[in-house]
Amino acid sequence: MNDLRRAFGSLSDETKVGAVIEALCSEGKVAESVQALEQVYGTGRSKVPNKTKTVMIDAAVTSGDTSLISLVMAALAPNLNGYGVSTCAYKPEASKMQIPDQQRQSAVLYATAFLSINTASIGLELVDATTGFDTDIPGELFLLEALFLLADVFLWRREAIKKVMDGLQSIFEKDNIRKCRVEASSFVAAYLLGVPLLCYRPSRESMALIGIRDNLDKLLVWAMAGPASEVQIDGKLIETDETVALNLLKSLPTSMRRGLGLTGEEEALNRVRWALAEASKLLQFHSGLLAEVERRMLAGASVGECVQ
Repeated sequence: MNDLRRAFGSLSDETKVGAVIEALCSEGKVAESVQALEQVYGTGRSKVPNKTKTVMIDAAVTSGDTSLISLVMAALAPNLNGYGVSTCAYKPEASKMQIPDQQRQSAVLYATAFLSINTASIGLELVDATTGFDTDIPGELFLLEALFLLADVFLWRREAIKKVMDGLQSIFEKDNIRKCRVEASSFVAAYLLGVPLLCYRPSRESMALIGIRDNLDKLLVWAMAGPASEVQIDGKLIETDETVALNLLKSLPTSMRRGLGLTGEEEALNRVRWALAEASKLLQFHSGLLAEVERRMLAGASVGECVQ
């Protein structure tokens, strides 16, 4: 025991405090670790070791308690480079981007119909070959499909074919890089805007956890960061839902909507278009940070490791 005391006594104060905080986090005592941090470092938390910050953030995220995540991020904010540095305020005259439609659902529907017709035709052909029962249904299905494709080529500019191909790609190929880019974009936007829910995808439920009234513009930009990243890739919304921000505005109390000038659908759409443009500018300006976070996510880094 004396040897243990001597060994512990030989450690620096910073190492001792870090060990205590990390031990508390390992036992799920995240709030207590924040108290320990504040008692030791006070308001000058610039000396908090990176390992300690990582452990605290990951412990809060693992807990799934958004209040603990907010508590830890607020406590570490003075020691987090760039956290909450970006500000935004809606300006009606600001430039707005057009919001592309979410295409995955319709593309998957087209692909499913295509697969169903071909599977049914092939299945019936096999039944014919096995039982000797002759039916014209497979041929009719193939003919119907051929006529549809011809109409698509000459009348609809191959839009249906494109949707079928996109849908097949969505069903059979997992675009992990695209998914990671979307998640990294939401993460970076949340970090720069000071939205503590770094590990969450934007949704009306997650936004409600940190107070919509005081953070509306930040939340709208955060919600549109994912769509903005997909627009920058190829203009298609596959992984994200562009309606999250609009649904958030629609869910606001009537008195709040009136105070914000949201008297109709067009005013709400203008605010969402503004948020999309702001998110796009934010991601472009911090493209280096976005690329680094994406690289870390693809390598399997934790939330705390991405923050560093």
